Amino acid sequence: MKKILLLLCIIQLFSSCAKKAFSAAGRAEAASYDSASSKSQYRSNDAETFNPDVSRKFIVTASLTLHLTDLEKGEAILTEIMGKYNAYTTETSIYNDVLYYTIKVPADIYKECFEELKTIGKIEYFDESREDVTLNYYDLEGRLNTKRELMKKYQEYLGKAANIEEIMTVEKQIAELQNEIERMGKDFTKLNNSIDFSTIRLALNGPRNNSVYYTESIGDKIKNLFNGFGGYVSTTITILIGLIIYGIPTLIILLLLYLLLFGKIGILKKVWRLLNDKKIKNIK
Repeated sequence: MKKILLLLCIIQLFSSCAKKAFSAAGRAEAASYDSASSKSQYRSNDAETFNPDVSRKFIVTASLTLHLTDLEKGEAILTEIMGKYNAYTTETSIYNDVLYYTIKVPADIYKECFEELKTIGKIEYFDESREDVTLNYYDLEGRLNTKRELMKKYQEYLGKAANIEEIMTVEKQIAELQNEIERMGKDFTKLNNSIDFSTIRLALNGPRNNSVYYTESIGDKIKNLFNGFGGYVSTTITILIGLIIYGIPTLIILLLLYLLLFGKIGILKKVWRLLNDKKIKNIK
């Protein structure tokens, strides 16, 4: 009996040691992946710095202001050009005969599209900027790939977990890692979209805007003056009508109340006299 108990104690001891070894191995491998993640940044940066064959990544943004004598015709030409280059608008607005567009166009044909847009009208202003995001792109891509590989390892650990405590620990790590992967994936998708589609901010000035800064003419000033006077007259008439509709009935009601309470009928006056007469009689 003593030999059986001793054998069970030895088996229990080896079992606990094996569990600790498994947990330690898991933490060590996870740490090695985190270390690899940080080192991957330097490898990406070194590749970008010293490898001339690496594809550079740019975010291209341009601004263009054009003067047109016919806005409708200009809009039709713009629609035709956008269809030709598979471009699309993310924002449109109009203010004082000026049409504003934010246009997205595939980066590989952006230059051709931009040059053709310039032909719609007379150029008043244009600007172009190219932001080099190569390092950021490859660094984010490398870290995202490393996180995904680490996720696979955690999932393997989950299948080998020996008890509930280990399962819960690994699942917690998986949940945190999944959140990081989703966040980094969104950032990488957004960066990719900015690289793949260049942005053109286009303004089309209407015929009355002969320059970027429009000066109001004397005719417009006189027109605005009469418009202001007309607004004043309409407001005055509205007030008078309101006084007639609501003021006269209000005055009549107040007059009737006065007659009933203080005037010829004088209900309050009569009540006051009765009260005074009672006081005098009580005093006597």
